[in-house]
Amino acid sequence: MIKNVLILCLLVFGINNAQNLNSSDIRNLKKCSNELKLKYWEKNWSKINSQIKSKQLVLLGECNHGSKEIFYLKNNLIKYLKENHDFQVVLFESGLAEMISYYDNDKLPVSELKTAWQSHEFKELLSYVKKNDMEVAGFDILVTGKSFKNRIDSIKGINSDIELEFKTITTALQNIKKDNSENIKKALALIGVYFSIKERIQGHTKISKLTQRGIENRVSALKSLIKYQKDKDFKGKINRRDSLMASNINWLMKYIYANQKAIVYTHNIHDSKYNENLQMMGEILKLDWKQKMFSIGSFAQSGNYVDYTGKPKIISPIKTDNKFLDLKEVISNSPYEYSYLDTTNKSNNWMHKTILINDTFIDTKNSNFMLLSENFDGLIFLKKVSPPNFIIDDF
Repeated sequence: MIKNVLILCLLVFGINNAQNLNSSDIRNLKKCSNELKLKYWEKNWSKINSQIKSKQLVLLGECNHGSKEIFYLKNNLIKYLKENHDFQVVLFESGLAEMISYYDNDKLPVSELKTAWQSHEFKELLSYVKKNDMEVAGFDILVTGKSFKNRIDSIKGINSDIELEFKTITTALQNIKKDNSENIKKALALIGVYFSIKERIQGHTKISKLTQRGIENRVSALKSLIKYQKDKDFKGKINRRDSLMASNINWLMKYIYANQKAIVYTHNIHDSKYNENLQMMGEILKLDWKQKMFSIGSFAQSGNYVDYTGKPKIISPIKTDNKFLDLKEVISNSPYEYSYLDTTNKSNNWMHKTILINDTFIDTKNSNFMLLSENFDGLIFLKKVSPPNFIIDDF
């Protein structure tokens, strides 16, 4: 009997302490939500004008790398920023070395993007940016395609197996459970080879500068993995990647796209301005760009998506048994299928309190809480998402 009473008390206590939106919260949410549509993008984003007008770097995040509707809305915003605010550069979270191929010919480098982005939605975006003479680059140190091998091969006297060796060594060095002393020696030797290649690149053109930077990224990736083999610190490896991505963006905006406005296409974790347990790219960039930077996070309530490898995933249901409000409940009460909100709006209390966020990577501790007004300047909400339309042929 006593046991049953205790269980009942715990259940009541949990229910009473579970966080839900009240009627005032719902009214404010509906009042402050700006409707977005997958089509008719010209009218979607006028509410953002006052927030964007003084910005030079706009970071567009996504809760996962594989939701078609998020792609459409982000693509629409890119078009709006190009045609209404003179943004000319799009920087993708894909290999800096691989995305140089954008400048080679009229071929669209969709196959050089990360796996989950090799879709018709990105083909459409790249077609738009090329047609409108926009600039494109990658900023990741990770390898996302194969085109850099051909670029290295074109340099006279270079062994064409270098990129294959790089892939073999870096794959091996990801494993910290085995003795990789021989692969560390190979990595150090390969670093010397890459430096010798860099010295052979002539000229000061955009392509030559990007190629040199791509080689420097190869060296940075090898050095990071050598350190990872020694300290076994996964968190440190993630921090180094984000630091190098931020460094790439700053380098691109100083030496390749000086005095231009840029859009950064990435994941929420990288464009967030704050992370309690990691030092992410957005937080690093904020130190340099300050009030000239603007960060938008995207979140979905339900549906299906694919992860960064292309593996199918299902978004979990709303959690109602937690002392913190679930962001999915907020999205479920939005008046629109797709909407945008300004996080500086003080009337939406939930933006300024800790909120539960699942189905997205936040940090190495598997955290699932955020303070949205601290992380982002704006939010995109979607009630339902679905996987991208993947391109099968390598075009």
